Amino acid sequence: MKYLKQSLEVGDVLKLGELTNVKIGSSTQGVSLEAISQGEESEYVVLKTSDLQRGEEVDVHPDVEVLGLSDGQGIAGQSLWYVIPKEVYQ
Repeated sequence: MKYLKQSLEVGDVLKLGELTNVKIGSSTQGVSLEAISQGEESEYVVLKTSDLQRGEEVDVHPDVEVLGLSDGQGIAGQSLWYVIPKEVYQ
């Protein structure tokens, strides 16, 4: 078991196992991931869909694992953060 607490940027490659207790935080310094990773790890690429409005539908690849939502700044909507296996992304 590994405790993760790190910043998130689109394009980052993370080594993750099965995630539990996932929390996405946002501040003036950016967006961060806090979670517990367990089991065999694989490499994932961090992606996001920005400026989501209430009720908006989002199409993502079936291999995506959703991390969570972060609040937008000002009038911007929320951002959906997710990871996709590196071998699928390439």
